[in-house]
Amino acid sequence: MRHRHNVFVSCYYGEDGDYKEYLEDMAAETGIFIDRSVQEYDIDDRGLSSEQIRKIIRDNYIRDSTVTIVICGPNSRRRKFVDWEIHATMYDSPINHRGGLLAINTPESGNCTLAAPVDEYMIQGAYRYREYHDQDWLEDHFPDLPDRLFFNIMDGAPISVVDWKDVYQDPGRLFELIHNAFARRNDFPYRMDIPLRKKNS
Repeated sequence: MRHRHNVFVSCYYGEDGDYKEYLEDMAAETGIFIDRSVQEYDIDDRGLSSEQIRKIIRDNYIRDSTVTIVICGPNSRRRKFVDWEIHATMYDSPINHRGGLLAINTPESGNCTLAAPVDEYMIQGAYRYREYHDQDWLEDHFPDLPDRLFFNIMDGAPISVVDWKDVYQDPGRLFELIHNAFARRNDFPYRMDIPLRKKNS
């Protein structure tokens, strides 16, 4: 097996926390990745500004990871913490290096799948492959994708989107998808001008 990667799992706890816990348990049992995620009550945000909270997420958690898995449920795109965690993954500085990204749709999500490069096409299988077309096509096929992922994919960032059913019983496939996200993390400049979400909706 190739080198295990440090992974941060981002989700909307209120609806998708069980999927996150499943992946963390899978990692503990199979060793496919090292979990660097923040847990639901790890950060005491009382009296902290949004920027202070983002700095804690970035410097204390995502800094130690090289790939972020974004669990995409029907309301993930409306949650500020999910947006902040994606932004922190894309952020690049001398002490916080940018990471790779992989999106996993929950069964409740309305998103399709998207294989970024050819190697993802082979891993996901031809029957799962979707070819990117334009913004209208993306809006039709990815209604529940967080905006920061949506616009980066639209600009050409190699971020794959897979379905839960294709990975939850296949740790080997998930390992390969994580490794590919890591390997291409510097292949394309992430778009950083998208405003940070200020509140949940």
